[in-house]
This record gives sequence, C-alpha cells and structure tokens, in this order.
Amino acid sequence: MVAHLGLPRSGTTLIARHIGAHSRIAPLIEPYQAQKQSDYKQTQLEQLCVDFNISVPSAGGILIKETATRPINIDLTLQTLRLAAEAGYPTGIILQLRSPIEALYSQVEAAQVYWRGGKPVLNAQGRLQGFWHKMEAFYNIIQSQIYRFPLRVCIFHRFLVNPRYELSRLMAFFPLELEATQFDIEVAEKKMHNRGQSTTDRLWPSYGDPKAWDKSKPVSLNSVADRTRQVAQFRTTFGEHPLGLRMLRLHNCVTNLQNAALFDDDEIAARFFLEFGELSDL
Repeated sequence: MVAHLGLPRSGTTLIARHIGAHSRIAPLIEPYQAQKQSDYKQTQLEQLCVDFNISVPSAGGILIKETATRPINIDLTLQTLRLAAEAGYPTGIILQLRSPIEALYSQVEAAQVYWRGGKPVLNAQGRLQGFWHKMEAFYNIIQSQIYRFPLRVCIFHRFLVNPRYELSRLMAFFPLELEATQFDIEVAEKKMHNRGQSTTDRLWPSYGDPKAWDKSKPVSLNSVADRTRQVAQFRTTFGEHPLGLRMLRLHNCVTNLQNAALFDDDEIAARFFLEFGELSDL
C-alpha cells in the first residue's frame, strides 16, 4: 500500500491517475474526503477494500490518494498505512510538493471559475490565513510520520518537465515497471470510473478534481496554467504580510528544490521540512 499525499491542487489527481492506470495498481482516490458526510473512518486496509469494492491485482498494489482538504483525511490515511505495515504489507508514502502560492491560486481559480462561477481573485487576508493554517496542519502531521515509511517525493514541476522519468521512478516504489497505457488518458479515466457497486450501497470513491489539468494536451508544462504572473501579483499584494512572507519563502524553497541537481528523496524532504520548520517558528 502506498499513500499519495499533498495539498489540494498540488498535482495529486493528475499523478494518481497515471499511477492508477497501471494494470497491477488498484487506485482509491480520496476515500475519506469523498465520504466526509457519513463520517467514514475505516482504517483496516482489508475492510477498506471491501467497502469500496477494490480488488488488488495479483503481485500488485493499492494506491490511496488523499489531500489536505481536511487534516483528518491525512490522519486516517496514515493510520491505515501504519496498520497495513504492522500487518506485514509493504508500505510507503509519496509526498507531493508544489509551490504553495501556485497551489493557492489554482485553488482559488477552481473554486470561483470551475465550481461556483465568477472571476478568480485573491485579495482577502482571511483566505490567505485559512490556506496557511490548513497547509501548516498538513505538513506538521506529515513531518511527524513521514520517516516511519519508505518515501518518494514528487515535485509537480519536475513531473511536468519529465513525466516518463518521474512516473518510472514512482512505479519502482511498488515495484512495477512503467506501462505504455499509463499515459493514455482514456485508460486512466475508464479505470477510475469502472467500479462495481459497493457492498454498502453508500461508499463511492472520489475521482479527484475533474479540472486538474488540460486533458487535451500531453502532460507537460503546457498542460497546466502558467502561474508566473500570479506569483508576482502575490508578491506585490502580500509581500509585506507576515504569512505572505512565509508563503514566498516556501515558494522559493520548492522552486530551488525542483531546479537543483538533487534526487535523493530523503534529502529533498529534509531540506523542505527544515525550511518549513524555521517558518513555523517565526
């Protein structure tokens, strides 16, 4: 079992769909977020698979993808991971990293354009504060647990620049070789939606964000929005705000990591959480 965890709009949906398109991977997308209304809290892996009608292929694995929309989503996923490890299952974490400013603007745009209608704007300090506290809670949870499991760090920008290499690196985590069909969007979509009826008639997984990326284009930097101008706008608007300064430092940290000749996952995570820890202490 591998847990794929990240901030909302950090690229988890895109990457989870490509991982989940493998013939030997059973993807389970946001089970706890999808069932938040029913207060679903099952953490036994076998029962989780039964509840969501998930069948793990022979010599394969299961990918559980959750985002930090609610801290409890991450807590429950990590608890499931711990129990699976105690039961003798191979386990691991894929930590998704993206500039928090890019993720924030993507979230604002999705909420106001794709989901509710309206023009995407970010001018309220309350929204910034809410995003920071949610992000801070997520990284605090992850930092306390991440080194208990084998780790891969997936930086969203790196995946877009070289998707085949990055996906191969992630698949080796299972360990499985890359399949050509994993870059076939139709295969990924079909596999995500082809679920039999659940045993409880109520538990249905999420399919992730339907507007996560432009499916008409091959996965690349051109398949997602360029946030360069919005980052500059953020710097102008919030550059003097204490939380704005923290966000900018974390943005610079992720940017430096994605551009550095650094490929050791533990080292990348250590550098990121060192910066994050210093910001949290401010």
